[in-house]
Amino acid sequence: MDQLKKVYGLMVLLTLVKHTEPSTTAATPLTCSICETMPYPNLEHVKLLFRELFTENNDYSNLVFPHEDQLATIKVNMKFALYSIPEFDELGGTLSVIGRLKMAWFDHFVIEKYVPQKHVLEVLNIPQDDIWLPPITVFNSVESLTPVGHSGYEVTVTLTNGYIQWEIGVVTKTGCTVVATDYPFDTQYCTISFTPWGYSSNEVAIQTDEDNINLEDFIENEEWAVMESSQEITVAANRSIISYHLTLKRRPVFFIVNMMVPIVLLGMLNSLCFVLPIDSGERVGFATNVFLTFAVYLTILSSELPVSNPLSIMSYYVAAMLSVSSITTLIAIFTIQVSIYDPNEKVPAILVYTVAFFTCRLCRKRYRKMGLHHQTFEKMPLDDAAAMDPVPSAQIEDEEEDEDSIEKYRFGVSWMVVGKTLDKFFFLLFSSGTIAVSGYYLDEVWKPPITVFNSVNALHAIGDSNYYVRIQVMNSGAEAEMEWFPGIVTRTACNVDVSNYPWDIQQCAVQFTPWGYRPAEIDFNLTTQKVDTSKFQGSDTWEIRSSFVIHETINNASFARYTLQLARKPSFFLMYIVLPIELLALLNVMVFILPADSGERVGYSVTVFLTLAVYVTIISDNLPKTSSPMSIFAYFMITMLMISAFICFVTIVTLRAYIREDETPVPRWVKRAVGLAYCRCCPRKKSEDEDEEETETKRPPTPRNRVIKVDTDNSTGRWAKLREQTLKRNTVFPQKSADIEVRSVSEDSSFSDSDEEEEEEEMEWSTVGTAIDVVCIFTFFTIIFLVSLSFLAPLAISRV
Repeated sequence: MDQLKKVYGLMVLLTLVKHTEPSTTAATPLTCSICETMPYPNLEHVKLLFRELFTENNDYSNLVFPHEDQLATIKVNMKFALYSIPEFDELGGTLSVIGRLKMAWFDHFVIEKYVPQKHVLEVLNIPQDDIWLPPITVFNSVESLTPVGHSGYEVTVTLTNGYIQWEIGVVTKTGCTVVATDYPFDTQYCTISFTPWGYSSNEVAIQTDEDNINLEDFIENEEWAVMESSQEITVAANRSIISYHLTLKRRPVFFIVNMMVPIVLLGMLNSLCFVLPIDSGERVGFATNVFLTFAVYLTILSSELPVSNPLSIMSYYVAAMLSVSSITTLIAIFTIQVSIYDPNEKVPAILVYTVAFFTCRLCRKRYRKMGLHHQTFEKMPLDDAAAMDPVPSAQIEDEEEDEDSIEKYRFGVSWMVVGKTLDKFFFLLFSSGTIAVSGYYLDEVWKPPITVFNSVNALHAIGDSNYYVRIQVMNSGAEAEMEWFPGIVTRTACNVDVSNYPWDIQQCAVQFTPWGYRPAEIDFNLTTQKVDTSKFQGSDTWEIRSSFVIHETINNASFARYTLQLARKPSFFLMYIVLPIELLALLNVMVFILPADSGERVGYSVTVFLTLAVYVTIISDNLPKTSSPMSIFAYFMITMLMISAFICFVTIVTLRAYIREDETPVPRWVKRAVGLAYCRCCPRKKSEDEDEEETETKRPPTPRNRVIKVDTDNSTGRWAKLREQTLKRNTVFPQKSADIEVRSVSEDSSFSDSDEEEEEEEMEWSTVGTAIDVVCIFTFFTIIFLVSLSFLAPLAISRV
């Protein structure tokens, strides 16, 4: 080197001297013995070097382990630089990366015939195919287990010491186990692993002088931020592996704006249902439409959420908000039911004190002794008031002594006050609950042509030209034992039975056969009975329950069948498919609790049916599209849809019963059916006090009933029938002006008719409608329970 520097310096000096001489002076030729021995590198030197070292030299081969001691270990120094992360598919659990891999090692054979004075060059770039390379492979790739690199890359060789530098680009997709519990505020840990495929750790060992990934040229990803990186060198299965770990944190702004904010707004809109006036007739329709919006939004959102086990908190949050929406609809129906109670009807004592407590009426003096005197009655037109008969003074009792009347309106609590209090309470409850819930979640050696027999991609022999075969010579060269470790990335056919979806268990097999050879020529010798799953990274949708290996011969061909028993993880499907269907079915039954005069029954039932139909249509895309056999779960959904349609039909029938005129008599068989529904047909033994009270309240048997004919402007007059009107013995019935005529009813009417016949005789159609509602509620609840039990229970038991 020193001599070469002297020669270069002398040449520069002579050149300067030459240029400083006058043009008329003749050039003196340069004579230098050192320059002749160390000429300047030129094209001829490069050709000579290639010809003697790689072309005509048969001693060097890129297939030979480049060390004089074949039992020695070649240490490969590796450095990885990350350029970008084009895609991170958390649904499929894959990470796509683009980076640069730089490797360096020593090759003892490449400098075996290098002569510095002859070849001059010290550093040379040659194609990678002309030199031995370690078969570095992306160990956890999901696309291909072939060595990295391409024939277009070159290797830099330092001829003075055999130092090899290989720098290549890497574009790969690796597997990554996704834990989406904190989605969309999750942090993922992904790994990119490299290994010298086919070489043990005693032959090729990986080392590095860096502690993490080089991120100087990294282009930031719009969805994920790289928080930190590290590297780790391990030895697994006698193979040296270097793993580069990436810590990725999701940027949550997009998901907050497009997912969480709409859900919170829908939850707040849901609570506004109790601010809507009951008289508007739109309370239940508003609550149902919000629930429909929730269900559709949940279905759309489920395609964006990671299908992982355990489920993300976001999944539970959306399901909780959907449940709250359904409960809001039920409570809306309940509040409407409360609002139609008779204002003069007594409010239960426990409800009075509860409402008084929440409205602070217990603490106010003006409400403490409030009784009947403070009750506000409805205004009545003068015509109706004039038509009322005056109440005799003997019938007027002291109101202050009437404890029932005082208790009825105690603290000024009527059914109207109860309804308003419930509206305020549930509004505050659901609005604050929505905020609280949202805050908690926000090829040189012969190899057998082993082929994947049931592949659906291509029937090609496995392996790659870059894979190496380990040869162990035995019996002084009489025979040799070959070891071949090709990687496999394939897709095979599998007979799927989805009868028990989503609790199904599938058995899939991967079959290998030596294509074109008979068993007498090539046969398998299987040394294990199970598939090695020690390096299995896991799946978010499936779990491997068991595996087994079978060796069989079919049609004069040898097969090795590796079978995996896969069990589906049903948590995601239960949360996003089964639960919404059950909630919709139960909400549909609530139509019979909705008051008939609210005018929302048919609209409510049709809306729920439409919601269920739309939901079934959307989730049908996620169901396996097989016809033989069909999934039992598909029959379950169709059955629930038919039940919902039948509820709509029954709703219309019950409304026809409510709107029938009272003049139309109720058939006797309908009366008996209503009595059976209310258990009136069951006799009950009366106590002595009830018998005595009944005796006192009944009028004398003769005459039993009296009819008063009142003469008005209408010549025909009006008949009023007084039923079981009882006056005290000392009470004098008031007599009006001479227009009142009292006539006795025919006394041959039998007084032995029972009270049950009187009740049947005067049954109204509204009573019939109420009885139908009660029967429908219990009937459809029972049907839904039995249908769910008969369909879902066998599916869940099939997994056991």
